[in-house]
Amino acid sequence: MTMHRPQDLRIPTRRTIVALIAVGALTLAGCSSGDDSADDQAADEPMTTQAQESDTDPTVDDEAEVVSAEAIALLPIDADAPDGTTMITAECPETDEAAEAEDAPTADRYRSPITFAVPDTWTPMGQGSGGSGSITGTDWDLSCDDEADERITVDHDWDPLTADGEIAGPDGEPWESFDEESSSGGDTTEITYDEVATVTVGDQDVDVFFRDPAQDPEELTTAVYKARIEVLEVPRSSLEVDETRVHSFVVTIEADAENPALTQDVVETIIGSYTIPECSWDALIDEQELLLQMDLNDDGDVMTAAERQQELQDQLEELQDDQEQ
Repeated sequence: MTMHRPQDLRIPTRRTIVALIAVGALTLAGCSSGDDSADDQAADEPMTTQAQESDTDPTVDDEAEVVSAEAIALLPIDADAPDGTTMITAECPETDEAAEAEDAPTADRYRSPITFAVPDTWTPMGQGSGGSGSITGTDWDLSCDDEADERITVDHDWDPLTADGEIAGPDGEPWESFDEESSSGGDTTEITYDEVATVTVGDQDVDVFFRDPAQDPEELTTAVYKARIEVLEVPRSSLEVDETRVHSFVVTIEADAENPALTQDVVETIIGSYTIPECSWDALIDEQELLLQMDLNDDGDVMTAAERQQELQDQLEELQDDQEQ
C-alpha cells in the first residue's frame, strides 16, 4: 500500500470521480439494454469480493417499488477510547479541516472509517489505502512507532466472499484458517496461527490468533496477530431479503519479533476498541442502498444509479472549478 497523508477516502479525487462516472455510464447502459450477458458472466465467476462490488445492482429496475429491509450494525456506533489509549480520529467530513490544521495533534492527522484505539505511547507515522473508494471496498492500514521508535503496523483487509456469501480463502474456496506455508531452502513448513484469546466487541466475540515466529525463526522475523471483525449485515439482494451477507475485515497487527511493545494485552485492547463512527454508518447505509436498491434505514429514500452518476458529475465539475480559480 502507498503511504500518504490522511484524507477522507469517501471524498473521491478527480481521477476517481472520472473513473466512477465511466463505470456509472456503463452500468446505466447495461440496465437499459436488457442484455443477459451480465448474468452469464456472474455464473462463470464463483467468487466476488467486497472490494470489487459495483455501485449498483444492474438487475434492479429503477421504476420498481423499493423494497425495505434492515441493515444491522455489528459494531458499536461510536465509543470512547479505553484508558491509556488514543482513538484514531473518525473519517468524517467535519474532521477534515481540523485534521489538516498545522497545529493538529499527530493522532488527529490520521483517520479511519472504522475507528479503533492504539496505546497513547504509540505515534501514528503513516497510513495507506487501496481499493474502490467505497468503505467496504477499500483496505487500509496504519503505521505507528512505539516509544523505542520501532515500527508496528495495523492493517485492515475486507474479506472476499464466495457466490454463496461465505468468506473466501486465497484459492476462492470457503475460508478455513489463517494458516500458511513458508518455503526455505526447498523445504516447505506449515505455519499455524494459534487461537490465543477471545475479545468481546459490541455483541460479537472475536477470536484472536497469533503466529509465533519461533515456528521458523530464519524466515519469520515478525510477530503477527490476526482477528476477523464483523461490521454489518445486509440482505443479499432485493430478491433474497431473508438471506443475508456479512461484511467483515481481518485486522493484522504486526511488529518485529523482538519488540516488547506488542504484547497480547495490547492487541486485545486494540481489537476490543473497534467502533463505527456515526458518519461512517450513514455512509455504509448509503453505499448498500445504492448497491442493493433497497431502503435499509426506513427513510423511503434510495439513490438510483442515474442520481449517483449525476452526483459524481457535479463533484467533478466542482473540482474543475476549484482548479481554475
